[in-house]
Amino acid sequence: MSIFTKTRRELMRCNSDHEAVTYDPPSAWNSQDFCPHSPCFATPDVTRIQDGTWHESTFHAKSSHANDFANQLLSATTIFHGNAVYVYAVLPLVNGTLPSTSAVSFILDGESTGPFSYNSGPDYTYDFLVFVKTGLSPGSHNITIVNGELDGKDSLFILDRIVYSTTSDGSITTTEPEVSSQPITLLPEPHPTQSTNHSSLSSFSSQTSVGPEATVPTPSPGGSTTSFSIPETPLGPVPSHVRLWAPSLAP
Repeated sequence: MSIFTKTRRELMRCNSDHEAVTYDPPSAWNSQDFCPHSPCFATPDVTRIQDGTWHESTFHAKSSHANDFANQLLSATTIFHGNAVYVYAVLPLVNGTLPSTSAVSFILDGESTGPFSYNSGPDYTYDFLVFVKTGLSPGSHNITIVNGELDGKDSLFILDRIVYSTTSDGSITTTEPEVSSQPITLLPEPHPTQSTNHSSLSSFSSQTSVGPEATVPTPSPGGSTTSFSIPETPLGPVPSHVRLWAPSLAP
């Protein structure tokens, strides 16, 4: 009998990339409204992104101009109240002016949870879940997305949104996110990058999941809260050029 037969009801809350997220260094992150380099290096279609907003950073191991923050890890941090968290990104396309890879890692409540890496394809890929973590203890949690690997390859990361969910004693609850006021020390420990052809998806909105075949409901625009039924089903095949890490599934 399949273990992926349960259905859960979770309250879903969406943080757009501009809501309650602390970017560090701030000037290393571009958005749909501000790019120090004009035009922006990354130009995804805003009509295909939550609330039409995105934030992007490019990690460079070596400096090519004054604003590169050479070999400096770039981060996005938020605090949420829930029991699961998802991070959605826009995967970059092959472009002569852009890095051809995305290499990011995640720090959840102070612990490194593994890397995600991607080699660019012929076009942007939207609504891509790059991280999922379920089964968190109820309460406040802190997640940091880290773009780049010290002395590694150049890396472009485009953040779409962060989603989390909350349940309590069978009832559905949610809380507003907070902006992190505590400094984050970016010292992610190395973890072996795992390549796989499948993963599994459990509760959404506070988890992170990986795979273009994942079917996950999308919160209503504007960060509003909606209730969904979410079947727990395995993800479909993941392309060979995508390397993923699903911490809730790690041995």
